[in-house]
Amino acid sequence: MNPAGGVQQCAEHDHVVQFYDSDEFLVASVREFLVRGLSAGEAAVLIATKAHRDSLAAALTTSGIDVGAMEADGAYVALDAAETLSKFMVDGSPDPHRFTDVIGRVLDGLTAEGRSIRAFGEMVALLWADGNVAAAIRLEELWNELAETHSFALFCAYPMEGFGDDASDQGFRDICDRHSHVVPAETYSHLGTDGDRLRSVAWLQQRATATAAEAETLKARQLELEETLRRLEEQDRLRTQFVAMVVHDLRTPTAVVSGFLQLLQENWSSLDDEQIAALLEKAQSNTSNIVKLIDDILTVTKLETGEFTFDTQQVDLAEIVYRAVGDIRHVTKGATFAVRLQDGLPAAIADDRRQSQILNNLLSNAVKFSPSGTTVAVTVRPRDGELLVSVRDEGVGISAPDLEKLFKRFSRLRQEGVRDVKGSGLGLYITKALVEGQGGRIWVESTPGRGSTFFYTVPTAA
Repeated sequence: MNPAGGVQQCAEHDHVVQFYDSDEFLVASVREFLVRGLSAGEAAVLIATKAHRDSLAAALTTSGIDVGAMEADGAYVALDAAETLSKFMVDGSPDPHRFTDVIGRVLDGLTAEGRSIRAFGEMVALLWADGNVAAAIRLEELWNELAETHSFALFCAYPMEGFGDDASDQGFRDICDRHSHVVPAETYSHLGTDGDRLRSVAWLQQRATATAAEAETLKARQLELEETLRRLEEQDRLRTQFVAMVVHDLRTPTAVVSGFLQLLQENWSSLDDEQIAALLEKAQSNTSNIVKLIDDILTVTKLETGEFTFDTQQVDLAEIVYRAVGDIRHVTKGATFAVRLQDGLPAAIADDRRQSQILNNLLSNAVKFSPSGTTVAVTVRPRDGELLVSVRDEGVGISAPDLEKLFKRFSRLRQEGVRDVKGSGLGLYITKALVEGQGGRIWVESTPGRGSTFFYTVPTAA
C-alpha cells in the first residue's frame, strides 16, 4: 500500500490515518475514500464536524453520489463528531462499554443489509486538539477492538498543525502505531515519483538529525543558563546577607565609640586619668574593628576586580611569624602561643605584608574559637621546595558541613559553645586568595571538640 494511494485502496479491516495541512486536501481524500465504497455498493459512516460534513456532501454530489438517496436507503449516515463523542466520554476518557454501544449500534444498522462499511471519523482529532492526548490514543484502541467483532474499513485524520512541538513526538508515534496504514500530508503525497519521495525522505532525515543536534545544543545551553542563574541568585542572596551583616557590624562599634565619646564629653571633669584612659582604649578598639571591616571589604573588591597586586621577593618567613605572633599576643588576653621553627629555613618568595595578613587572620581565628588558657601553636618546616606553615588551636573544632563552606565568601560559622564571635565572614576567603595569589595552597584539618589545624604553603627561593 503506497502512501500516495493508501486511502483510495483501503480494504476491509484496514485502519488508516491521514495527516493533512489543508481542509481542501482532507475533503478530497475522504471523498475518494467514500466514493470508491459507495460506488461499489458499500455503506458509509461519516462522523465529522459540521463544516466537513457539508463540504463532503457537496463533494460527493459533484462526484455523482446522491447523498439524499443514500441516506434514505440507510447506506449513508452522517453524525456530528462532538455530539457523538459526548455520548461515551466519562471523566475525560472514552468509556469502552458506552463506545461499543453507541458506535456498534450504528454499524449493526448498516450491516443488516449485508453491506460492507467504510467509516470516516475525526473524533480523535477533536480530542487531540483539546490536548487530551491519552483519550485520543485510547479511542484509536477502542476502534481497533471494535474491528474484532465488526467488519469495516476506518479512515481517521489529523491536521499536521496539531503536532508542531517536541511534546507531540511520542503521541504522534503512538497514533501511527495504532493504525495499519499511515498516509503523510499532502506535501509528501503530491510528490510524483518514487525518486522524488526518496529524496524527500532523505531530506527529512537530514533535517531530523540536524534538529536533534540543535535540540541537544539548546538543552545543554539551557542547563548552563540555569546554572548561571542559580549562581547569580545565590550571589545576590549572599550580597544581600553580607550588606545586612556589614551594616550591623558597623553600627555596633560605631554606636559604642559614639557612646564612649559622649560619656567623656559629659563627664570629663569628674573622671580621673585611669577612667579616661579606659574609655579611650575601648573607643580605640572599636574604631580598629571598623577599620578592619572596611579593609576587608576593599580587599575583596580588589581581588574580584583583578586590581589586587603582590610585591613578592625573598623574605625571612621566620621573622614574619615571630612578628605576627608578637602583634597578636599584644592585643590578646588569656591565650598562650608556641612557635616551633626549624633552624636554617630557606628564604621564601612572598609578599611580606600579605604573609603578615595571612598569619594575623589565622591566629585571630585560632584565639577566637579557643577556650581561655589553651595554646595556639605555630610551626614552619621545609617540604618539597616549599615551606609548610601550620596554625593549631585546642578549640571547639569545625563540623564536616562547615568545612565545606569554610573558605567561601561571607561564610560565618556558628560554633557550639562559642559566644559573641564577631567577624565579616571574609577573613578566610581573603586568606585563601592571599595564599593562592602567592603560589601556595591552604587547607584545614579539624575534629569537633579537639581543635583545628590550618595548613598553608609558601614557595621558597630554591
